[in-house]
Amino acid sequence: MDYNVTLSVPASTLAAVPSILPVLLTKGLIVEVRVGFPDGCADLVHVVIVRGGHQVWPTNPSGSYAWNDYVYEIAASYVLDDQPLTMKVVAWNEDTANAHLVTVGFNLLPLEPTVLARFVQAVLGRPTRWG
Repeated sequence: MDYNVTLSVPASTLAAVPSILPVLLTKGLIVEVRVGFPDGCADLVHVVIVRGGHQVWPTNPSGSYAWNDYVYEIAASYVLDDQPLTMKVVAWNEDTANAHLVTVGFNLLPLEPTVLARFVQAVLGRPTRWG
């Protein structure tokens, strides 16, 4: 399951009062997160991903993603199996003249034992007890 969202972040959006886009997902294993910054963002737009009031990505609480003409592709192993099934894309913009778009994507695998077993076997190269 692949989810993609785009968030417009107005000029001069403060980190203290950020733009927030809730993303409703389904139960699953998040195996990849993508955060894309088009050309023109010039490291002025910052993004973090939050769930239930806690920052999940980047994992360092004081960090944020920011770049220009770049897509972060983050390998993940995050089980999403309880409420809320919502991730929040939180962004702010230090550019005082221009709004910017950022794109965030989540790639999930179903929480079916056979799917997890195939994934673990592919990653670890050995069978699992779920298989």
